Amino acid sequence: MKRKISTLTMTGLLVYVVYSIVDRFFVAVPNVVAIPIIVIGLVMILFGSIKTPQANRK
Repeated sequence: MKRKISTLTMTGLLVYVVYSIVDRFFVAVPNVVAIPIIVIGLVMILFGSIKTPQANRK
């Protein structure tokens, strides 16, 4: 049985991956900008992970 990944989870992972690539290879992102971006990405991943099992029960 294939499990569908939530859009929130995918978007959060995308935010984190894009931030990591930009910070590591292109430009050093200041902490004032980096911390909110990472927090938003983590919150999206967590909400997507919580939402997916509840949506599968219905």
